[in-house]
Formats: sequence, C-alpha cells, structure tokens
Amino acid sequence: TFADQQKGIAALEPGSRTRQIKVQHVAAFLRWATSKASGYLLPQEKWTPPPKNALGDYVGRKSAQKQQETANPTVAIEDADLIALLNSLPIDVDKDQKKHRLRDRAMEWDLALRLAIVYGLRPIEVSYDYLQVKKDGKKEYLFCTYCKKAGAGITRPRRLWPLHPEWQEEWKLIQRIKKKSPLPRMASGAGDSFKNYLRFNEVWKKLKSENGVVPYSFRHSYSKRGHQIYK
Repeated sequence: TFADQQKGIAALEPGSRTRQIKVQHVAAFLRWATSKASGYLLPQEKWTPPPKNALGDYVGRKSAQKQQETANPTVAIEDADLIALLNSLPIDVDKDQKKHRLRDRAMEWDLALRLAIVYGLRPIEVSYDYLQVKKDGKKEYLFCTYCKKAGAGITRPRRLWPLHPEWQEEWKLIQRIKKKSPLPRMASGAGDSFKNYLRFNEVWKKLKSENGVVPYSFRHSYSKRGHQIYK
C-alpha cells in the first residue's frame, strides 16, 4: 500500500539507490493518482508530488562514507575469489543442530550468488518474479523478464547467456530454477539484502577491504569474463 511505501522509505539509508528508487515509485504513483488517467483518485491540491527533478529532499544525502564508496569504480571479482566465496557459505552445518536455519539460509544464498555470477544478474533480478525457463528447440535456457527503467528509456526482457557455460551445467542452475529451489527473501531491497547477508562473511570482508567490492561486482565480473575470455 502507499502507507507501507512511506514507512519503507523512512527506514532506508538516506541517499541510497534503494531509497531513490522507492521515492521515484511513490512519486510516479502520485502523478498517476492525481491525473485524469486515474479519474483523479487523489485530490491534486494535497497529493501532487514535486517535479521529477526535485525529489532530492526525499531521497536525502549520502553520508561521507557512502559518497566515498560510490565515487570509486565498481571492481570485478576474479573467478578464484568467486569460488572461495561460494565455498565459504555455511552449508555443511549438521541438520540436527540448532544451526539448521543457518544452513537453509546459506543454501538460498548459494543459489542466488551462483545465478548472479553465471548470468551477470542485477541483484533485483535474482527472483522468481523475473526468472523463467524457456526452450529453443529441445535446449532449455533461462530468461529474465525484468525491465530496468532509466532516464534513457526502459530495457527489454532478455535471454540469459551463461559465462562460464560449464558452471551452468555443473551447478545444475536450470534444473534448480525449474524446481523452484528456494531463493532468499529480499525485503530490504535486493542490493541491500546481498550486502547485509555478506557483510559478516570473512571472504567477502577481505575482498571488500582489499578491492572495495559491492553486490554489483558480480555483474561486473560477468562483463569482464565476457570481454576478456569470450571476446
């Protein structure tokens, strides 16, 4: 609901990308709700939002630390470090122990990370809301329906191409998506959910300290792989 959106925005870090997107969505809703298209669902004098280029007060300003982090270029993660990160997830916890929820959550994130790594997905795309299995003849492939809205327009749904292809087969990613193997719930925003889960991981902390990696680094790793290895 609109009230839920307001509460969600207030809880997000000022200046963050997630907060910016939420503010834009609420403003877009208000523009529609106070227009003829909605039959003037809400009274214009009370609910008309500020112009598109005047949302800064609602988005807020980044902290000095966040400004420094986002000013630096996003780095890619090398293949060996990606494997080390996957191997560091606490999946081998005994199911009979009290830590079984830790294992279940790790398995959800294991699949999420493998999808982001192999297909270069944006964090928000790691969701059954957007992922489908399709066929090209007898060959199955993954398809993403997410459309990113940007100032220049909107992207199109697309076929996902695995890099490296052998990882797709070895990790049985298409089969896992067909079975709807659990993926993590990302209530705080996809990018923030990735960040929050990985923040205490020792491999991730080392990569972040040395190279400044962020969740979008998985997408940059895919891009680098495509250019340097697959040309």
